[in-house]
Amino acid sequence: MLAALQYTKVAAGAVLATVNANLIGYVGGFYQWDNNWKLTGRVGVQSFGGARLLNFNPIASFTQPLLRIDLDQLDDSDNQLFGASLLVSWVPKPSYQLTFRTPLYIVRNLTLNSVRSTRL
Repeated sequence: MLAALQYTKVAAGAVLATVNANLIGYVGGFYQWDNNWKLTGRVGVQSFGGARLLNFNPIASFTQPLLRIDLDQLDDSDNQLFGASLLVSWVPKPSYQLTFRTPLYIVRNLTLNSVRSTRL
């Protein structure tokens, strides 16, 4: 079972621009198979207070429901090898976003030479 609440507040350094708070809440769950595939599903609501630049509102305030489904392949240490996400939101029509993810790991091979001590 998954549940989360995210609150984001942006502080602009100028009086000419304001960005209001963003609040996201969701619940969901996941299942991981023995072959290291993991399916995660979340449903929630996002509420954004809008943004203002001078006297214009380039981004109006909105509240929208969200649905996100993730499919990930993991290794034996639960590191992600591959992932795909589908995000569906309604503003006011359905909006779809499909994302493919693969991490880049930088590995440095270290070899430890055994130290031999010699007694005299």
